[in-house]
Amino acid sequence: MKPIQPSLKFSFILCLFTMSGCATLSESQCKAQDWTTIGQYDAQSGYPALRMADHQNACDDYGITVDPAQYQTGYTVGLQNYCTAENGWSEGSKGNNYRGICPAESRFLSTYNPAKRLHDAQRKVTDLKQSLERLENQRDKLRRESRRLTLLIQQGKLPIEQLESLAKARNHTNQQLRDVHRERNATRRELDLAISALAAISVSTATILRH
Repeated sequence: MKPIQPSLKFSFILCLFTMSGCATLSESQCKAQDWTTIGQYDAQSGYPALRMADHQNACDDYGITVDPAQYQTGYTVGLQNYCTAENGWSEGSKGNNYRGICPAESRFLSTYNPAKRLHDAQRKVTDLKQSLERLENQRDKLRRESRRLTLLIQQGKLPIEQLESLAKARNHTNQQLRDVHRERNATRRELDLAISALAAISVSTATILRH
């Protein structure tokens, strides 16, 4: 089995970042009719075999028919590479979804499931840390604005109308500050729980890998 062509891999990746519903194969790929390589790539990328129908839809525009036998030959080889314990860990660690394509799932899932749980827990901690940082920056900004408005009001050098406007602005800022403070505290608590969960999952994953 020859290696998967870089151009084929690139076109699939490009399709993911362009408009939804884009053709799975280009005209040149359809005309090349390398169905074995395409089938192998699909399986190794975790796609179900039904993806062949999408390829047929793409190639219909050029009057080309996918060869099911050749596609399935490549797809079977791709499954052998995809449905391994090593790849299960790789897919789970990347956070990739599993589409249930492995004929015998136990070997793949034995590493995919713990790796995916670990990835998701790590991602949650990272996201919460970013949210907490954003809220703390917002809190600090509101605190500075509240102090600035308070100083202007205390100086009393502005017309009464402007002082009243500043007082309203300060009240609004202080309310925002209280809201952000509550959200920040809630996020902090959620982060603490997520860190604890991550630690437990890490221990569990290490235990699984030792067996």
